[in-house]
Amino acid sequence: VFREYADEPQAWRIAQAIAKRAEQLPWERTGELAACIRDSVNWAQPKRCPAVVRCFQALRIMVNNELEALQETMSDVVIPLLNPGGRLVVISFHSLEDKIVKDTLRAAAATCICPPRMPLCACGKQQELRILTRKVVRSSEEERDRNRRASCARLRAAEKCELKEV
Repeated sequence: VFREYADEPQAWRIAQAIAKRAEQLPWERTGELAACIRDSVNWAQPKRCPAVVRCFQALRIMVNNELEALQETMSDVVIPLLNPGGRLVVISFHSLEDKIVKDTLRAAAATCICPPRMPLCACGKQQELRILTRKVVRSSEEERDRNRRASCARLRAAEKCELKEV
């Protein structure tokens, strides 16, 4: 969970420490879990421990099923409900969220899904979206100075295409 959802480099060490602590005493407070994580990565500074932040984020993503919900909402709800010419703008704050947004937009912008060896298109797939942002748009340095949370924000945009009758 910690490696997959948080890209935590010390995920194995943290998981071992949590399992060992759980065998000794039951968990009662989130502060106990935070202390266990902090101790397992030898974090002695008074500042917030990045490993603790990442691990709690990973737990939240897993428990709330956030990535799957984002995928389903975009593919099954948002894109189909957009009117032709309607624009979709998505701001993501986590690399895994951004990957889902990027992949979903690319799939909807694809025109043909036939195998590459087929000489002619037989699938009849039409382009649903036209991607408006060639690359991800990130916040400016000025914005990041005013709002440190903007540093991880990534924006992507697309426009719904008019579907042709076949």
